Amino acid sequence: VFAGANRFVDGGDRGDLYNYCAPEQDTVINTPVQPPTIELLENNSVRQILRIQSALQVPASLAPERTSRSDEKVYLPISTVVTLYAGARRIDFHTQVENVARDHRLRVEFPTPIHTEVAHADQAFDIVARKLELPPTTPEWIEQPRPEMPMQKFVTVNDEKIGLTLATRGLPEYEARPDANGVTLALTLLRCIGWLSRPDLNNRRGDAGPEKPTPGAQESGTHFFEYALIPFTPLAKEGEWGVRAAQYEALAFSAPLRAEATDAHSGTLSSSASWVMVSHPDFILTALKSPQEGEGLIVRGFNAGDENIRVLLRPFARFMHAHIANLNEQAIDTLHWNHEHQVEFTAKPREMVTVRFENSQ
Repeated sequence: VFAGANRFVDGGDRGDLYNYCAPEQDTVINTPVQPPTIELLENNSVRQILRIQSALQVPASLAPERTSRSDEKVYLPISTVVTLYAGARRIDFHTQVENVARDHRLRVEFPTPIHTEVAHADQAFDIVARKLELPPTTPEWIEQPRPEMPMQKFVTVNDEKIGLTLATRGLPEYEARPDANGVTLALTLLRCIGWLSRPDLNNRRGDAGPEKPTPGAQESGTHFFEYALIPFTPLAKEGEWGVRAAQYEALAFSAPLRAEATDAHSGTLSSSASWVMVSHPDFILTALKSPQEGEGLIVRGFNAGDENIRVLLRPFARFMHAHIANLNEQAIDTLHWNHEHQVEFTAKPREMVTVRFENSQ
């Protein structure tokens, strides 16, 4: 049970486009003005949908001295549609926010009962483990340590019993915050600030760029956000839903399927197939595309594990030739087919591998 999920928290932001900075006397709002309105929109064999509507009453801006938030209040309407598809391993959230406030940060939080010292987040060709404990504040540093961290598509926390992955579409900042009851995942939705750079931040020395106003960065208007929760079993046995399966589900959420209508016609494909079958769960695909030059298929991925792995690839169609290629898609080594029309190669930890399939050399 993950109690308190999808909790919205709004705080002040006296920073700039480079750095978040909380006011010295911040006012944090984490409770709706009234109890939320909950509607059941659908309940059928395909999906179940809830709509949750609420509003936060937040300060309209920073106070003139910029060390606290204003006494004037405005309403921040928030509507979330929560969807559970039949047979799905995740819960989808689609949130709409009407923003009229300035100088603030809006986040959505997911408290968990998970006790851990690290969080894992995907980056370019890697899944990075980051400690939750920050380095101590150091006066000699230009920027002081902050708990907000980058990700591309997901962040994962788990202990030996419970695991949770938070997947997003285009929301690249998270915080994994430990407390007495476990780790809370906080996802940044909006940072609303009015300056490109300011010299008066308490967590950075000096300017990071020109001191220019950026009124458009106050993000006034309607915003839509998409994210998903994916629970899993950390010490999963074969056939159970484990950490790597949850991360694959997060990648699938970040790139939803697109359907193309067609007519009935003859063809060579089977009624069901995958574009490419991958034998090892630690080899994560990052590209599946046509070559920039010539014809064929480019398959690229990386080894997300900590040990060397042997990987078997089987493309959806039969190609005559297969090569290990560089990032320019130029063949550098020949791969040989086995009796099941698969090719095999070794990937070192964090190594990127590109395979080029084609029918002409």
